[in-house]
Amino acid sequence: MTPIDNAVKNENPEYLSRIRSRYDVMSKSQRKIANYIEKHQDDILQDSITILSRKIGVSPSAISRFCQALHYQGFSDMRFTLQKDAFTHFDSANLITEDDDVLTIKKKFLKIYLSVLKDSVLQLNERYIKWAADTIRNANMVYIYASSPGANAFVAYELLMQVGISCDYYNDMTVATMSLPHLKKDDVVIAINYSGAATELLNNMNIAKRSGATLISITAYAESPLGKLADILLYYSAQIEDDLRYRHLARMCEISIFGQLQSAIINGDPQRFKRHRDFATQAIQRLRE
Repeated sequence: MTPIDNAVKNENPEYLSRIRSRYDVMSKSQRKIANYIEKHQDDILQDSITILSRKIGVSPSAISRFCQALHYQGFSDMRFTLQKDAFTHFDSANLITEDDDVLTIKKKFLKIYLSVLKDSVLQLNERYIKWAADTIRNANMVYIYASSPGANAFVAYELLMQVGISCDYYNDMTVATMSLPHLKKDDVVIAINYSGAATELLNNMNIAKRSGATLISITAYAESPLGKLADILLYYSAQIEDDLRYRHLARMCEISIFGQLQSAIINGDPQRFKRHRDFATQAIQRLRE
């Protein structure tokens, strides 16, 4: 039995399976890295590759080669995977039962919200958020499509309009179909669907792709048809129970993505968006008076 086999079961399963499959053929240096990381996972989540190399007693390049031997792109890619795993274990004990009183429901939902939102934020690759923000910022027009009125097409529309991005949104797939001939190569299409498998939405997005517009897919399932169709994929937590009481969690995750996109769009060119931000802020303040 290797030291890795003594790890807590079900902790970082993807990482552990990669280690176990190659442990016997690893060099002495690679085994040293693997054993250290398994015992000190907090270090890989917090430290730079330089600091980590000093703690282990190997060179930064040795850590990079170790990560690549496990088929990660590099140290950052492996750390990103471990960060995701740290928050993807959904505790079924927190699910609401018919015997729960209001206080218990409140406490359970707090835990559920924190778990799902943390999972979603950590799954979002910052490079893809920046890529999506840059693409939206430079788009001629942004078209937002959602498979049902319950999705957040309007929220995305509102947040983009606040900073002066020309956009429109569609919840009705029949009306959405009528918009497709207007798409151009310099446009951006944002498609929102939890399962990534809604038939009508997928039909429309296949047509949208043929226009040459850039497709940004927002879904919980990266391997879904919508996820695979995307030019830029932003996916959130799939740790949501298929129960009416938890459906709103998907909406919360989508809103968290739109919020990050809006901030990334602004920070990419703050001066460009200042006038729109000031105008939107003043308009909201007047409505509150």
